[in-house]
This record gives sequence, structure tokens and C-alpha cells, in this order.
Amino acid sequence: MTVLRCLVVDDEPLARSRLSRMLAEAQTKCVVVAACADATQAMTALTHHAVDVVFLDIQMPGMDGLAFAQHLAALPALAAAPMVVFVTAHAEHALQAFELRAADYLKKPVTAARLQACLSQLALRIPTPSAAATSAPTAAAPDTTVLVQDSRRTTRLDLREVLLLRAELKYVSAFTASAEHVLSQSLADIEQAHPQLFVRTHRNTLVRSTALKSLERVGTADAETWVVHLQGLAEAVPVSRRQLPAVRLSLRF
Repeated sequence: MTVLRCLVVDDEPLARSRLSRMLAEAQTKCVVVAACADATQAMTALTHHAVDVVFLDIQMPGMDGLAFAQHLAALPALAAAPMVVFVTAHAEHALQAFELRAADYLKKPVTAARLQACLSQLALRIPTPSAAATSAPTAAAPDTTVLVQDSRRTTRLDLREVLLLRAELKYVSAFTASAEHVLSQSLADIEQAHPQLFVRTHRNTLVRSTALKSLERVGTADAETWVVHLQGLAEAVPVSRRQLPAVRLSLRF
């Protein structure tokens, strides 16, 4: 029998408790490995437990559910990212949820029948041991190189050497520890193709996740801003308030 290992993430204690109880009582066998109040607690739980599905509230303090789901899918440490089911009282987020390839979208208050229909579908997506044993070999890692062209030559640059990517007008500058290069790809294309390598710090900047050294608040109380410092780069990189939760999670994990 398939057993779904579930993680419940909701900032409302009563909602967490109710959904955890419903999962435990469902016809489909479920084990709630943890119930968390925010994205930070959830990320800690994921480092300690194997999870098949995350039942995720959308409106939460700090990093909201949509941003957390996007961050979760990009984490290199989670090669097999768990399925995500959004559980929310706000139906207007449904389109964004399915753009993030959510497994399902449950509207609060969740009924037992609707939850069971969701669990039945999720159970079909969990491979059995025999299926896993005969599955195809893991696909090769994606190519992390991009073409760099100047007036004299075209060369390949490995994005794993890049510390900072900055969009400037119609081009993207890539900064390594020793040089600056101009790329023809857009910042959005690079972020989409290599989510495991970079975290967005601002609308026009990406930084390599593994190069993050520290996050610092600068300025005065009336005009405070945030910056990150990177291993191998002297320049401090600004962080927007919108991207601050994602940067904090990348630093923590």
C-alpha cells in the first residue's frame, strides 16, 4: 500500500491541526512528518524528513507559499522535490499555483471528500519499489556553460564560476572572481534554465547561491537597505525587500 509522507505548512495553528487530523483519518494512508508555521520551519523539516507532498498555505508571514514553492523546486539538495498542494482561502491564486506546476489546489475550508480525491491522485504519482527499480537511468546533468563573444573570439563560460549576473539595458554582465563578461542570454532565461545555481536578489540581479557569504542591513532607520556579500567578489550586492526571504533561506541552507 502506498503511504504518503506529508508536510503541512500553515501559519494558523487551528488550520495546521485540522488538516493534519484530516490527513491522519483519510482513506489513503498518510503520515504527517511535520506541521510547520512558516517557510523557514518547513525547510528545516525537509532537511530531516523524506517528504512526498507539501500541503502549503499561500498567505504566510515572511516568504509566502508561492515564493516558497518556487524556491523549493530550485534547491539542488532536493533532487526529487516533493509535490506541492496549495491550501488557501483565496481562489485568485489558482493560476499562479498551477503555473508553478502544483499537484493540486484546495480551497479552505477543505472537505474530507475533496481531500480524499486529492490524495487518491497523489498516491498514483508515487512510484512503487518495483517501478523505481526498473526506471530509466537518471538524465545527465544540464549543461551549465554559455557562449561569451567579444570582438575577436567566442568562448564558453561555465556559469558555476559566475558570482553575479546583472542585467544592464540590453545585455547581461557576468562577474567571476577575476573577470567580467557580456552574455547574450536574458537574466530571466538564465534563471529559468539554471534555478539550482542562482538566487534572485533584485529585479536586475542574480547571485550564485553557494557564493553567498553574509546578508547585511545598511543605511539609517528611515532609509535602510539590505546587501549581500559574496565569496570572491568585493562588491556588495543590493537586495530588494521582495527578494529578502528567498535570500535568507539560501543563506540558511
